[in-house]
Amino acid sequence: MAGNPAKVVKMRFDGKIIERLLKISWWNWPIEKINQNLSLISGTDIDQLEEISYAES
Repeated sequence: MAGNPAKVVKMRFDGKIIERLLKISWWNWPIEKINQNLSLISGTDIDQLEEISYAES
């Protein structure tokens, strides 16, 4: 984001990664699950984050 009013200058992730992250929706997890998986949430391994998401849901 840049400017006033704000405009999208560049997306941090490409469209496919965004779709995967939206499907995971880690921000809707119980706080305990978030705390247990902070390193995955802040990391770069989306495959492993998906595994945790689907294994424990």
